[in-house]
Amino acid sequence: MTRRPAADAVAPTTLQPGDVVDITIRNARIVDVTGDKVRYQTPARDAPVVHIVHLGPDWPLVTATRVAPAEWPPRAGDVWRDRSGGTWHALQHLPKHGGVRLFATTGSAQAVPWEPARILADHGPMEIAFREPQRKDPDE
Repeated sequence: MTRRPAADAVAPTTLQPGDVVDITIRNARIVDVTGDKVRYQTPARDAPVVHIVHLGPDWPLVTATRVAPAEWPPRAGDVWRDRSGGTWHALQHLPKHGGVRLFATTGSAQAVPWEPARILADHGPMEIAFREPQRKDPDE
């Protein structure tokens, strides 16, 4: 899902040394945490890119907000809870339509199969309420 820039976003070509900006990095996945140092990965066209940032009381202007736990993206059989407490069931959808979709348990969205990225963007942060344990391969 492609997000449009915020209404007050500026084009990089208009930035100048000395400008004060807020930078937002979406869809970063935490790779490792050591003390106040956080390594995170961002999606890239060719390959994921790993970055490092410092967080914590010594770095008060740098913050991170969890939008989904490490279990994201949803697997068929999961139950997820949105920021309002609403629950969403993850079901295997037609493969030609992209696999797993989320269905609301209440409200007008019940019968609509939603793409997980859309629900995360519109209703996140999300948290997992239930996940079946992975079955071990009997051949192992």
